[in-house]
Parts: sequence; structure tokens; C-alpha cells
Amino acid sequence: KCECRKPKIGLLIKAVNGLADIDLKNSFFIGDSIRDVKTGKSFGCRTILVLSGRESLDNKTQWEVQPDFIADDLSQATEIIFTQSRKV
Repeated sequence: KCECRKPKIGLLIKAVNGLADIDLKNSFFIGDSIRDVKTGKSFGCRTILVLSGRESLDNKTQWEVQPDFIADDLSQATEIIFTQSRKV
């Protein structure tokens, strides 16, 4: 029941506390589970789900929330961030 446990955002709030000029809507939260996606969305970030084995596209219709982007690995997630950052 701790506020610091995902999908709650207490730990993220603590992490950005005191940092200036963080644009959450243009920030990315990367994870390998739908719980991570839910956490990122709750915090106001764009989300990238990395398909590292915890989730499968076969289950996409059953996901509680949908990620903004899906990547096969962290390298592809990085490319998504670079591409999307150029659009802002």
C-alpha cells in the first residue's frame, strides 16, 4: 500500500522534487510491463512498452492501458524518443 510502489507515483514525485523545468507531457517513461505503462501515464508522461518478455502483443486487447509506443528493445525505444523529440 506504499505510495512509492508502482503503479502509484510517489517515488516519481520524490525523484523530480526540486528539479526545475521538467516537461512531463514531453517526457518518456519506459517499462516492460503494463504496470509501468500505467505508472507513466498516471504521472503524465508518454509511455514506451519494451517487449522484453513480460508482455506480448498477443495480449494487447487485454491490457488495462495502452502504451503510446511499443519497442522491441531499449535501442528501438531510444530511437522513438529521438524521433519524437525532434517533432516537439
